[in-house]
Amino acid sequence: MLFKSSNNIRSQKGAYVLEFSFVLTIVIALIFGIILFGWLFNNYLSVAYAASRGARFIEMSRGYVSSPCTEIMREILANSPTLVPTNLTVDIKLGTVSSSTINLPKDYPVYTLGTNNCSSYNSAMASDLGSTTQASIYEVGTMTLTYTFKNIENGVNLAGLNTILPVLKSTTPFTIE
Repeated sequence: MLFKSSNNIRSQKGAYVLEFSFVLTIVIALIFGIILFGWLFNNYLSVAYAASRGARFIEMSRGYVSSPCTEIMREILANSPTLVPTNLTVDIKLGTVSSSTINLPKDYPVYTLGTNNCSSYNSAMASDLGSTTQASIYEVGTMTLTYTFKNIENGVNLAGLNTILPVLKSTTPFTIE
């Protein structure tokens, strides 16, 4: 009888290893998910913060900057150090308010995935935002930052993970006074 119980214990060792491998797989997947969620949330906060800083820069520096597009991009990139600039798209829209309708006809796609279009928009944006002596014809605007996951810093490719990662987008409204 004693011999059978020791055999039974030996046969259970393989079951313990198998159960441990199942549990370990689930725990590792859970830890990886938590880390990935934290990384994505950090990137979203960086996008939202950079959009709000860019919109605030437009509100505060209207009429005092000769090349607003370039200065806005400098402010956005300075406030998003964890983001890869070649994955970032910045779109600025200016418009008016009539009764309860907001119309945003003026669109400046100033930065598209690493391509800086500010040189072609600086003078038009400077005149549209007004100056210290002349008010702007526009009253409101939005700044939209979109962050697309392509690769991580230092050229590490996500190898297919970018198809399941979300596109982070943050739109911040601002007023032009």
